[in-house]
Amino acid sequence: MASEDGGVSSGEAVTGPNSYVILVFTCISVYNVIELTFIIWGAFKRHSGLYFWCFMVATYGILIYAVGFVLKAFIPKETTYTYVTFIAVGWVSMVSGQSLVLWSRLHLIVRDKFRLKAVLWMIIVNAVLLHIPTIVMLYGANGSEPAKWVKPYEIYEKIEVTVFFVQEIIISSFYIVETLRLSKMQVVMRNKKRSRNLMYHLILVTL
Repeated sequence: MASEDGGVSSGEAVTGPNSYVILVFTCISVYNVIELTFIIWGAFKRHSGLYFWCFMVATYGILIYAVGFVLKAFIPKETTYTYVTFIAVGWVSMVSGQSLVLWSRLHLIVRDKFRLKAVLWMIIVNAVLLHIPTIVMLYGANGSEPAKWVKPYEIYEKIEVTVFFVQEIIISSFYIVETLRLSKMQVVMRNKKRSRNLMYHLILVTL
């Protein structure tokens, strides 16, 4: 079934060259998690707060997601619902976790509480409407009757990815617009070159 459905449902264990490719990319993911952990713990003076914990959840979502795919690739029959759970939890942590990272950072430059609440509600509503159905269909596609779940999952997954992409663009746009506005104020009040460099740095980090 896996060969016909793009690997959505449970199939045979991966062997040969493909297994080495999976291991290489898994190692890269693990390395990135370790590196980000050191960066986060080194950069934050206080290991608490919404921004810090959203960063940690989004980072370790990568690890959980990678573990899920390793189980799916090498021992799919014995760990069907285990790897589905890892993939689902990892995906939610990475995607919505990253959106919350961006949202929590908006507080640094946005003072409009209405806009902050609107963005937060957008994240919550999208998470409920997109993650829950996708997870249900993912379990179904890896259950005893995968045929009726695979196609809906493939369609809904594309919708999910598109909506989350637009969501990230919206949040990042808020950040960039506010950064530009603050930069213009800094140009008038202080050092023009320093303000421009700060603006470029903040926009680059956001992108």
